[in-house]
Amino acid sequence: FGHLYGPAAEPMKQLYLGIERVFCDPKNYPKEKASGAALSWGHLGTEARMAEFARLLERAKALANDVESYAIFNLMFGPTLDSDAVRARIGLFEKAVWSYMVAGREQYLKRTSAAIPALKAPRVAEAGGDPAKVEWAKAAPLHDPRLPANWYDRGGDKASARKLSGRVAHDGRFFYLELTDACDPKKLVTAAEVFPCDDWEVFIAAQRAVPYRQYAVSPSAQIVALSHGEINFRMNVPIKDHGVRAVSDTSAADQWVTRMAIPLSGAIPGGVKPGGKLYLNVIRVTSPAVSGAGGLGIDTWVSFCTVHEADRLAEIQLEP
Repeated sequence: FGHLYGPAAEPMKQLYLGIERVFCDPKNYPKEKASGAALSWGHLGTEARMAEFARLLERAKALANDVESYAIFNLMFGPTLDSDAVRARIGLFEKAVWSYMVAGREQYLKRTSAAIPALKAPRVAEAGGDPAKVEWAKAAPLHDPRLPANWYDRGGDKASARKLSGRVAHDGRFFYLELTDACDPKKLVTAAEVFPCDDWEVFIAAQRAVPYRQYAVSPSAQIVALSHGEINFRMNVPIKDHGVRAVSDTSAADQWVTRMAIPLSGAIPGGVKPGGKLYLNVIRVTSPAVSGAGGLGIDTWVSFCTVHEADRLAEIQLEP
């Protein structure tokens, strides 16, 4: 630290070791399962710790700019240390490490205060799990008028540039979803196992936490059903007898429409009945051919909530 930071060595050492100590000490981790931003900034990079880290960095910058501190340091340790190099090294740490920590915490605070959609799924006439027989005109749109946008880019708070929409309903036995992407169906790419190309991914839980289930549908209507956290806390466990039905319509020149029927008895662990609640997010994973961005696109119905993030799932009330 002395060779790198000269008179600023002590606060920089405290900063490095402080961050390392917070991350490595098991006492700082919650008993309940937590990951991602909730772990990083809700339990580890707390407001008090970030304030102390910021104080140490400011102290280091002040010492790096103090001529007298260099004189004392060089007298005690020699040889003469280049003050410009010290300031550049602290600046590098600030840009390459600290600025990301600050941005991460700011994003976390925005995430925790952002509104989460809450909708009612109307009850329609029984369709027997056949998406073609559902009274879709009576279904509720995936839209919460309190929110500034309906779909978000890559699970953040920036509105999606793509035109996506959806509707929900139930008939007492099945939960129905209609999902529409205004795209050129000829560009859709179907993977042999659904992932990682064009698909709709539906995340459903009984609460905003693990366990939850994931239902993914490809343009060919192939379905993958997975449970996460249900069995010995294991993730990505295939569900064989899921009972989900899907219809994929690519007949129009300017849209891809997917309709799903998910049994209420098995949509979530233990099932859900009319009058009850479930928690939901819908994600559109887009192939490079459709996204035009040179990589996979991800658009989410709920802001600040992408794949495998259950703490911000929207609340869906099933009408009795």
